[in-house]
Amino acid sequence: MLRSRLVFGIGFSFVALAALVWPGLPGALLFLVLALALSHAALNEYFAMAREMGLPGMPALTSIAAVLLLSLIAIEGVADLPVFNGAEVLLMTFFLVLGFLSVFIGPPPRRDALLALVASVAGFVCLIWSLSFIARLYYSDGLRMSGRLLVIFLIAVTKLGDVGAYTLGTWSARLPGGNHKIVPMLSPKKSWEGFIAGMVFSVITAVLFVALGRDAFQVRGVPVLGYPTAIFLGVLLAILGFVGDIAESALKRAAGSKNSGRIPGLGGVLDVLDSLIFTAPAFYGCIQLIVSLKTHAMNAV
Repeated sequence: MLRSRLVFGIGFSFVALAALVWPGLPGALLFLVLALALSHAALNEYFAMAREMGLPGMPALTSIAAVLLLSLIAIEGVADLPVFNGAEVLLMTFFLVLGFLSVFIGPPPRRDALLALVASVAGFVCLIWSLSFIARLYYSDGLRMSGRLLVIFLIAVTKLGDVGAYTLGTWSARLPGGNHKIVPMLSPKKSWEGFIAGMVFSVITAVLFVALGRDAFQVRGVPVLGYPTAIFLGVLLAILGFVGDIAESALKRAAGSKNSGRIPGLGGVLDVLDSLIFTAPAFYGCIQLIVSLKTHAMNAV
């Protein structure tokens, strides 16, 4: 299992790193392709578990909406067309209306169709909409590297927090008397020891990023990260990453699945992305708030 995990992890990391560091349009297009592939795989895993719970959903309609949303975000970033923000709202409204029409125009039973719509909307919001903020970060400064560096910061702080939690959680479980579980009914291996270690790892990672490249983290010329902000984000992303992990564990429990998918040694795409479900929109919101406050302060001078 370790070998297959390493092989897949190295291959996936290579493609992801290329999308993040390849400058200009080639990197932007590779990122879009990677985002579309991961979204498709994540929705497949989600709807597979939904079917296990008796909720078949509307996978085709949801997938089309996901492709169009991510494509609009990419076009907006590459072409610097903020008008597409309105297009995204219109797109989501259109597909929501289309979903409701399919419930009342389609064949009975209406209850099953309505439940399928609810499952699809929940999957879209929790997976595609929330994770789309990674793409918004990536394209937040057009084709410049600054937006990509913010994505690297987000993923590194979140995932190294996962590594810290897993490492100390696994080690502490072997101590005499074991460790202190948080929610054993949902995730038997999650412990307070691991949670605290994950938070420490996240904070250290965030601070190191700022120490190594403080001026590089900006949006359209506005610096967005300093040491106090890094410490705050380290704590916030560690907490929200944990919540995302627990949420996916709850979904797997409800569906009776040990893993969300069949990636060698890793489980599934959702097992890889779960900790980013809440950290991505929260981090994006923090960055936009910082930009707004600093821009207002500069204009007021």
